[in-house]
Amino acid sequence: MVDVIETDENGLNARIQFHLLPAGKMAEFGFRDCGDQWYLMRFVGPKYQDRYDVSFNVSIPKDGSRGRIDVLDENFCQPYDYNLVLSRTPDNRYARTVRDDVERETAVLADAGIISGHEYGEYI
Repeated sequence: MVDVIETDENGLNARIQFHLLPAGKMAEFGFRDCGDQWYLMRFVGPKYQDRYDVSFNVSIPKDGSRGRIDVLDENFCQPYDYNLVLSRTPDNRYARTVRDDVERETAVLADAGIISGHEYGEYI
């Protein structure tokens, strides 16, 4: 039986919580100060011809409201749902690499105290 994961209005796992650190620490972890929010973007997945096609994006409002995590297909300007791909084709190397990279980036943020509530392998 598969656990049902509650999601928020943006489709993000509702268990994931966001925590602001002092500005210097946020910048240390690669976040950019974008006025009313902190924003981080990292490329994930396989690299082809000197470019990546998928990005891992985190935005955290400075007012304490709910943050977002988006995994985006940069070629088509839409979400890349590696979980759906893996549910249909578990051996898809591309989606597995994206998943592994997203888990790695998420673990870095969790270790820093910027996010909490995510369990490895659980839907993001």
